[in-house]
Amino acid sequence: MFLTACNVDNVKSTYTPVSASEVTFAQSVVSYSEIDAKASTYGIDITRNTATAAATVTLKATCPEGVTCPSSVTFNAGEYKATISLGVSDMEIGKSYNGTIEIDESATNANIAISKVTFSLAKAYTWVSMGKGWFCEGFWEGFFNEIEVFEADGFDRWRFMKPYSVSEESTTGGPAYVDLWVNDEGNVQWDTFNTGFDYSGAGDYVKAYWPSDLSANYKVKENYCTFWEDDIIVLFPCFYIDGVGGWQSGYYPIAFCFPGRTQASFEAWLTEQGLW
Repeated sequence: MFLTACNVDNVKSTYTPVSASEVTFAQSVVSYSEIDAKASTYGIDITRNTATAAATVTLKATCPEGVTCPSSVTFNAGEYKATISLGVSDMEIGKSYNGTIEIDESATNANIAISKVTFSLAKAYTWVSMGKGWFCEGFWEGFFNEIEVFEADGFDRWRFMKPYSVSEESTTGGPAYVDLWVNDEGNVQWDTFNTGFDYSGAGDYVKAYWPSDLSANYKVKENYCTFWEDDIIVLFPCFYIDGVGGWQSGYYPIAFCFPGRTQASFEAWLTEQGLW
């Protein structure tokens, strides 16, 4: 292709190669929010214009804590593309990590190449459906809901979809699911979630707090938030309305049942335990 143009108002210098081999990033911005939670590395591509010999390029990186960046990248003879391998083993799930990587000036031409890349990365779980389970709410009206259950591939973490049938993000300001996981103390933990119950009808939603997130005074309740059976989790949240008050000190159970039981057998078990 031959292209010519003239601009007397913005004259540029004539391009001359910096070296026999010039290097560029494939793109100036890398943004990816679904790195597999089990991944230990993440690659960013870098290319060059000649591949006659092996070459090592020095890099200048600004990496956030939790991500490790190499100080150089090597092209093998015959390779036009190489991969900068970032270490992501220490990244926390769901948190965004931002940084930059620059190519050494001697190996690139800033007028025509992309010599700097900015990255924003986050890990996400891979959710696998386990089928239909059950949810029991015994605090308010007392009801059962059949709900879909997902498991995070490779992790002791589960997602129960819409346990409260009214808990839609558009109406409550919170997600329509509840994530549960086993913490270091062996208890089943969660992030505060919205039950969807509007106490006053004016947006005063009842929330289910992980007890010590509301107050250290209620931490003892966490000892009972666990697997009561291999397929049944019982929780004792601190039910609270932000800025209003609530029932944070009471032991009001809610229960999640994994796929495999009928509602009748789940209800019978809860009755035997004195939870229903």
